Amino acid sequence: MKPSGAASYLVQYRTREGRTRRLSARRVGVLTPTKARARAGDALKQVALGGDPSLERHRTRDALIVDELADLYLQEGPAEKPNKKGSSWATGRSNIERHIRPLIGKKN
Repeated sequence: MKPSGAASYLVQYRTREGRTRRLSARRVGVLTPTKARARAGDALKQVALGGDPSLERHRTRDALIVDELADLYLQEGPAEKPNKKGSSWATGRSNIERHIRPLIGKKN
């Protein structure tokens, strides 16, 4: 419940990677408890099958996640910057794989 008194139905689950996520169904009063439970059940079925409903909902914004952006950079970067040394690309690849992806790879 928010300080304003507004309340929403919420589903909390854990992804296969171990992240805890929350998915808001709808505001209380707009959705009946029975329909909210049905939506929660559908979301939890997706999770059981390996999906992540919260991430899928956010991905509809056509935004790249950091993982995808890193792949794009490493694939197309050498063609875009031909004067950059190979050792610099190797260092950049190492930094992306060891630091960026583990920390923020799944974020938009």
